[in-house]
Amino acid sequence: MTDPRTHDGAPADTAPPRRGRWLRRGCGCGAFLFGAFVTLVAFAPLLFGRYALESAIADTNRSIAGELELGEVAFSWTGTQRLHGLRLRDPEGRTVAELDVEVPSIFQVLGALASAEEGDPADLGTWKATAELALVTSPEGPSNIERALAPSTRASKTVGGGDAPDAGGGREVDVSYDTPLGPIQALVQLEVKHFGWSDPRLDAGGRAVGVKDLVARLVLTADGKARFTLDGEHLYGTDHGPVAADLTFEQSVLFGASAFLASARGSARIEAVPTTLIDLWTRSEGELHEALGDRLTLEADFAPESAGSDDAVRVDVALLADGQDVRFAGRVADGMLTARGDAPQVWSLSVPRALVDRYLTDALPDGVALELDGGVVPVEVELARLALPLDGEADASRADLRVSLASPGFRVKQDGAAAIEVTSVRVLADAERGGPLALEAAVREASGGEVDARFTAPVGWATATAEDMRDGRLAWDLTAGVRGVTVARLAAWLPDTGLEALGDYGSPEDALVAELRALPAGDDVIDVELDATLGASDVRAALRVDEEGVALLEGGETRAHLALPSATLAKLLGEEPPMGLAPAPGAAPVRAEVVVEELRWPNEGVGTAAITARVHDLALTAPALAAAKERLAVEHLEARVALDAGAPVTARLDLALAGGGTLNATAESDVTLASWLAASAGDATEDGEANIAADAATTAPTWTLRAQGRDLRTALVDALTEQDGLLVDVLGATLALDAVATEATARGALVDATLTSPKANVALVGRVEDGVLTATGEGGALDARVGLTPLFRERVVGKLVPMLVSLEASEDSEPTTIRVTDFALPLGASGSALSAVNADVTLDLGRVQAAVLPDLARYFTSHVHRPHATDLPTLRLEIRDGVVNAPAIPIEIEGTPVTFSGSYALVAGTMDFDASVPLSGLRGDVGRAIDDARKYLDPNTAVPLQLSGKPSRPKVGVSSDFLRDVIRDAGRKAAEDALGEGLRKLFGDD
Repeated sequence: MTDPRTHDGAPADTAPPRRGRWLRRGCGCGAFLFGAFVTLVAFAPLLFGRYALESAIADTNRSIAGELELGEVAFSWTGTQRLHGLRLRDPEGRTVAELDVEVPSIFQVLGALASAEEGDPADLGTWKATAELALVTSPEGPSNIERALAPSTRASKTVGGGDAPDAGGGREVDVSYDTPLGPIQALVQLEVKHFGWSDPRLDAGGRAVGVKDLVARLVLTADGKARFTLDGEHLYGTDHGPVAADLTFEQSVLFGASAFLASARGSARIEAVPTTLIDLWTRSEGELHEALGDRLTLEADFAPESAGSDDAVRVDVALLADGQDVRFAGRVADGMLTARGDAPQVWSLSVPRALVDRYLTDALPDGVALELDGGVVPVEVELARLALPLDGEADASRADLRVSLASPGFRVKQDGAAAIEVTSVRVLADAERGGPLALEAAVREASGGEVDARFTAPVGWATATAEDMRDGRLAWDLTAGVRGVTVARLAAWLPDTGLEALGDYGSPEDALVAELRALPAGDDVIDVELDATLGASDVRAALRVDEEGVALLEGGETRAHLALPSATLAKLLGEEPPMGLAPAPGAAPVRAEVVVEELRWPNEGVGTAAITARVHDLALTAPALAAAKERLAVEHLEARVALDAGAPVTARLDLALAGGGTLNATAESDVTLASWLAASAGDATEDGEANIAADAATTAPTWTLRAQGRDLRTALVDALTEQDGLLVDVLGATLALDAVATEATARGALVDATLTSPKANVALVGRVEDGVLTATGEGGALDARVGLTPLFRERVVGKLVPMLVSLEASEDSEPTTIRVTDFALPLGASGSALSAVNADVTLDLGRVQAAVLPDLARYFTSHVHRPHATDLPTLRLEIRDGVVNAPAIPIEIEGTPVTFSGSYALVAGTMDFDASVPLSGLRGDVGRAIDDARKYLDPNTAVPLQLSGKPSRPKVGVSSDFLRDVIRDAGRKAAEDALGEGLRKLFGDD
């Protein structure tokens, strides 16, 4: 049997299938798939758009502390797409902002972009957004928006411990276009239904602060233009004000192809804006409120300078506030803003007291205040020229500025002083295109005084703002002047600055005239010249100042001519002037000249300087001079001081006295200036303060002084040293001085000096310290070779040998010599100070004419009071604690040798001496009284006489014990009776 199948395997008896059924099935499947595709495409924006948006919001919520909440979403290919209820909540769940958005269909946007790429007009339709915002701020912490958008602590890590992947997958999206876009037609609108701002610093009476119904529209037209409008209302409590703007400009501005002002026209205005609100928004701490008051209004208008031209734009800006009206008319072209019009633009402003206090009053010294009429300072601003580059492509060399500020003034009040009326204040800034650059300031006051300053540089605007200018390498010129301002006013303006000391060189009512000029002389080097006049005083200085220090300007002059009133001179002499010197009463101001001959002084450490001072017609007095009716009249004085860090300090004084006499002196320190100052500074303690030695003498240098005086008036020296005429008496009318003082300090010095005159010669080697002249050892002594002048006899010799009177030198005798050693002599000692005198004295009177105390006549003859020639040996005396001790003073009286011994008290002026007289030498009343007893007594018996009391009224007697001893030793009744009878006749029954 054969196989019934055909060759392809089909049964031979099977009928062919029907093709229509399969076609229907295929079409049905295709229709289903197409329907499914169409459905998927139609609903893709809704299905996948929401998913993508929700994913993005979820990612955002994981990264911020607040939360984004998605409301209703409607995406569409052909219809309007909407997003309603997108909210931002803070970490506490309160709504911060809410946004609704409506945009055109996807097809419309894609079609418009395709048309724009082809250069055809593109219609992007209408794009709208509606927003509400509730801003909450405070000075203590971040705002609610900042807290909502702060990084979240909920951010998680991946399972592997690595960072979570970036939301964008690390990819960047390029949205730039290489193909130029054609004109775009669209409407973009933002409506802010309500923007509320809450802050405790906003004093709005508990009412709303912010804006409402604010609508901003940007209309792009097919001709490439753009128009921006803004309308709405701002709120501040019960105060409302409009906000409006209407600007037209080129669409290319939006893509950075042109400058905004170059193509802008239109206007903008905001009325009655609370300045407190702006201060808080800009965090300016109230400056705007203080400057402009409670409210301000801003207006701006932009328009092409000529019809159909966009090359230049006219700009008119106005700022209106309490008492302020500033209107600026400008022009913008080629990136430059310039002032428009030929006449200056003038603005009258009122600077309130609060702003003055903030920027000026607080900077004034204590006790100084400004008095303002009406609590404001009126200021007039005049803008004459302005050319200001607005972007980096503008030509800065075309910049130009001239602006001045002027105020009619105010009053400056200082505690305890009358107010100063400032009548004008003016400040000018002038920076021309090619130069020069100039800054000027001037102040005038009611009495006619003026202070001004001017800074100029021969540079244009571009150079002035370059690095060279800031480094000071360009040539510039600074001048400042003071004219007609009294010292009293300057000190009132600037108290505690030392300016009041200028009154020491004239009257406080003298007007100061001063000019200061400063010029650069290299990198960080400035030459300064000063000319100043105050009354009869003037100063001229020429100095070079650099970063290392100050020096004299080569070829310049630095000197001062000063008129020193008595009060100023007294200050210069110090609180404890030498010898009590002070300006003579009624003396005219002293003329002085100070010349700086050399100066190079660093900012740190010490340098070199040589200064010479010359004084003319100087009259000084002192208590001792006044008592002697003398004064120190200096005809000419010149002092020169040389300072050098590495050398000793040297000084020289040349003095010419009125009426004759000169004195030349030099001084030199024993150490260098640098070592002296280093020792004075002491060691730095841990807290950085200098540890100055308690005794300044341990760090001060010692000096070597040399002085030479010729033809000096002895009366002047005598009065200064308080010798009460002794030097005049001994030395005569004039003297010469040669002195050297070593180891000299403020307390004293070693002195080697001689005083010579035709009448005497005095030499001294000793130490003066704390007002006491001392000498010990072999080197120190006071030697004098003098004549027996009246005062020398009375005040020196009379205290050493008080038993001699009418002492005079013999015609053929040599001058008296006196040598004092081992002494301590208070200078100018008198009264109780004499009790401190100690010395060993060698006195050589030689041959003299002398008499003894008259009361000794009873023991000799009545002729003892008559001077007789007497040869006195060299006497050696001791002075201890003001008492002169004489161990033996042999004097021959009428041929009888008498030896005196005893003491003389310098303070009390009393003596206590014993005199030993041989019995054979007794004459006079005593001699006659004992004549009957002489034959019973030894003629060589020494009779002790006692001398006491003051030399002017001495007491002289014989010791009663001596008389009893003599009678007892005689051993005879007859001698006793004879001697007793004679003494009773002389002295009475006692």
